[in-house]
Amino acid sequence: MEKDREILYEEEVSDLKSADKGRRIFRTIAIFVLEIFFILGMALALGILVSAIIFLIAVVLVIPAPILVTPSHYRVMKHGIDCDGRKMMPIKKDYRASLNERRKFVSILHKRRGEIIRLYSKDPSKLLGVFRSHILK
Repeated sequence: MEKDREILYEEEVSDLKSADKGRRIFRTIAIFVLEIFFILGMALALGILVSAIIFLIAVVLVIPAPILVTPSHYRVMKHGIDCDGRKMMPIKKDYRASLNERRKFVSILHKRRGEIIRLYSKDPSKLLGVFRSHILK
């Protein structure tokens, strides 16, 4: 059990997170606008009740989460990610990891919903290696 609590990677990234804040806000607004057009288009085509039901199903199953978890300080452990010391996010084996070297982050991706957590890192290649070798095998 002690081996599960072993810290594989830890970093404080407030500066990187702040530098990319504008793009995260743009992403959130774009997803909200997409959702509004989606539900309005369906309401015009199918009626309000049917479109509301379809929209709720789509939000749960398909549409990406508009707001991402982006901790300023995190610890990667075998059983999950400790976000800012407040929330433990379990990482499932069917998740994937994606690297954005230019913006210095690793995204953890759900197979249907897309990006669920964004981890900024001064060395994102090393962080991706930790995920691939220890967690997402």
